[in-house]
Amino acid sequence: MQDIFRGRTTELRILDKKFKQSGFVMTVLYGSRRIGKTKLININLHKTNVAKEELE
Repeated sequence: MQDIFRGRTTELRILDKKFKQSGFVMTVLYGSRRIGKTKLININLHKTNVAKEELE
């Protein structure tokens, strides 16, 4: 079954900018339940390979 995640290009772009900033950056992601907050973070982590670097 294919996982579908659409319409979050603006949010993904913002998170990508935050991950690329140097120094400490705190970002708060909030919203109603079951709208894809965790999925948004997971997609961005896999895209930026942050999770992979932490494991090495």
